[in-house]
Amino acid sequence: MQDPNVLYQDTVNVYRELLDSGKEALVDLFLDPEGVHALGGAVKPVGLHRRYEAFWLQHLGRAAP
Repeated sequence: MQDPNVLYQDTVNVYRELLDSGKEALVDLFLDPEGVHALGGAVKPVGLHRRYEAFWLQHLGRAAP
């Protein structure tokens, strides 16, 4: 939310357009209130990676053994 490259209001506008176009199942908005462009604020790397993993598992499922 502190990103000088991508303004918060632009993120919200893109998110709104994705929701309006029926893409809500493919969108997972993840905000770091203290982070900048590469996060690194309140969200720690392990939390970020868990979020990535959950997204992949939700949309792709687990690999076959």
